[in-house]
Amino acid sequence: MNKLKKVQQIISSTGIDIENISEDFFEWKNWGFKVNLFKSKEVAVDFLHVVQGWFCSFHHHDYLLNRFFVLRGVLEIEYEYNNIRRFVELGIQERKRVWDIIPGNRHRFKALDSYCQLIEIAAQRESFWNDKDIFRVDEGGIDE
Repeated sequence: MNKLKKVQQIISSTGIDIENISEDFFEWKNWGFKVNLFKSKEVAVDFLHVVQGWFCSFHHHDYLLNRFFVLRGVLEIEYEYNNIRRFVELGIQERKRVWDIIPGNRHRFKALDSYCQLIEIAAQRESFWNDKDIFRVDEGGIDE
């Protein structure tokens, strides 16, 4: 079974109601799903649900600033700063709930418990939105 089908199966078993979300705003990911709440030329705001133990690709953006705001659960962010890999945990019980990733810094996120939900605010440094501003080192999924 491929990663996307496995994620869909896990989400459907939780009872989370995603049936009434328009396909225009909803996107399955290799780590859960994303619902776009707002998008303009300069900024996008998304609701993310990350399945426990699953992670996004290790990647960077040239012009995009990411802000992650954890609503529920614990999220681990792995990032590089000055060529050193670092980790931070975000969550309601943790000391931090918000984390920014500046353009050019490679990063990934991973859910450390079930029902990890967050808001991602992505803002472009340039005056236009570029969906191709993502450069992946690897693919998201789960450690097997």
